Amino acid sequence: MSEVTDKKLIEELNALSKKETSPIPQDSEAVTDENLIKELEEIKTGSTFTGKFKKAVGATKEFFSGTKRTEFPDLPEIGAMNAPTVGSMLKITAGTLINPNQKAQAQIIQAQIPGTEIFKDRFDNLIVSMPDGKSFYLNKPGASLQDFTQTTSQILQYLPGYSQAVKFAGKSLLKRGIGAAAAGGATSVAQDIATMPLGSKEFDVSRAVISTVVPGVFEVAVAPIASYGYKKIFGNPTFTKTVTVKEGGKALTKQEALLYDEHRRIPSQIRKTSMTRFRLLEGRKADTSSMDDIRKIIAIAKQERK
Repeated sequence: MSEVTDKKLIEELNALSKKETSPIPQDSEAVTDENLIKELEEIKTGSTFTGKFKKAVGATKEFFSGTKRTEFPDLPEIGAMNAPTVGSMLKITAGTLINPNQKAQAQIIQAQIPGTEIFKDRFDNLIVSMPDGKSFYLNKPGASLQDFTQTTSQILQYLPGYSQAVKFAGKSLLKRGIGAAAAGGATSVAQDIATMPLGSKEFDVSRAVISTVVPGVFEVAVAPIASYGYKKIFGNPTFTKTVTVKEGGKALTKQEALLYDEHRRIPSQIRKTSMTRFRLLEGRKADTSSMDDIRKIIAIAKQERK
């Protein structure tokens, strides 16, 4: 290899090297405007509206895809696995639907398919490696059909016990709380016991505690508050308008309909006298389509009755 000694060529090569490696032109000036620096920093950190919107979109996309929490995005989920026999497949499916504990699910798979090994990726997601060399995520990060079916299964398992406990407790808030807590804890324990014959060795104490505490707290504290709020909003005619129809096609609220009904039930003679007094007091003829006039006529009619 010969050495380059031409000074002009060396200068050209050095200039070219600097041009390619330096992203900032040599004759550029540093940004010193504090407002501009602040704006650039906000764009960089996502503090602007556009930045926040992009972050929200990215977070939503990540929730469903889970790619940032998955080391092997192309690896399929356990639902795509083909078990050696129909029987083992049915037992694995039943076990994963009944018991939400992933360690218990892995044990069931190992029991039904001997030689199966369990690993973790760098995000601590469990990977099931089959004897034939194929691997699957036990529950891949992100939303999937498996998440939907398992969540639905859990809800259906907890509903019967909860419903019976609340029905048995009646209107007593304390009894409802105790019943809901007992039903939740009992369901969790029953799940662990039911999957042991399938190969699970887990007894999830933490899940049993959570399943006991959460329904009890919900029934004693959250449900009454939610019920009170519901009644205040949907039981208030100001917010919920029961619509009827008046002559001429005008829509009335429940309160307006009651006032019109009360006005109609005023005896004809008293109504006529009340209309006359209204005209004398107000200096004009009453407008029976006006709620204010209707109220005044009703008030005058009540005085006439006295």
